[in-house]
Amino acid sequence: MDEIIPQKYIDDYLAKDVALINKLDRPKLETIINLIEATVRSKKTIYVAGNGGSAATGAHLVEDLQKLNLGKHPQSKKMSRVKVINLTDNIPLLTAWANDEGFQYVFSEPLKNMGDQGDLIILITGSGNSANILEAARVARELKIVSVGLLGFDGGQARELVDEFIIVPDNSYAYVEDLHMIIIHLIANYLSDKLMSERL
Repeated sequence: MDEIIPQKYIDDYLAKDVALINKLDRPKLETIINLIEATVRSKKTIYVAGNGGSAATGAHLVEDLQKLNLGKHPQSKKMSRVKVINLTDNIPLLTAWANDEGFQYVFSEPLKNMGDQGDLIILITGSGNSANILEAARVARELKIVSVGLLGFDGGQARELVDEFIIVPDNSYAYVEDLHMIIIHLIANYLSDKLMSERL
C-alpha cells in the first residue's frame, strides 16, 4: 500500500470534489430550485428528512431557510418567511415511532400528521435505499406532496419514488455529503438573494 502523504491526500480529495461538482446535472438542479421557490411563494410547508450525516445536512438547510433568508434585523423589514420543518429534530417523537412501530416510520408518520397537498419534502440520502426515506416518499405521493431527492451512488430505490432528484454520482458517503452541502447552500443562498431583492 502506498504511503499516505497529507499534501497529496488533500490535493486528491479536493480534486475529486471539484470533478463531482462539474458532473452535477444543472437542469435538474434548476428544476429543484424552481419547485422549492414555488412552494415558498405559495406559502406551503417544506419538510426535510435524512439519516446520519444527511440528518445534519437537513438541519443545516432548515436553519438557512429559516434565518439566512431574512438577513440582518428582519424585525424591521417586510420579508418572506419560509415554512420549513426538519423531521429529524424532534428526538422524543422520532424515538417513539422507532421504538413502538419501527424505524421505517419515523418520517412518514409525522408527515401524515402535518403534511398537506402542495407541500414539499426534501429527502437527503447517500444510498437512496433507507427504509424510512422510501416510506416517506411513498406517503408523500399518497398525500400529493411534492418530493425531491438529494441522492448519491446510483440513486437507489428513491429515484423511482420521488418526483424530482439530483444524484451525486459517487459511492463514497464523504463525497456525496460534501456535494449535498454545496447543493443546500446553493438553494438557500439563491432563495435568500432572490427574496431579499424583491422584499416580498
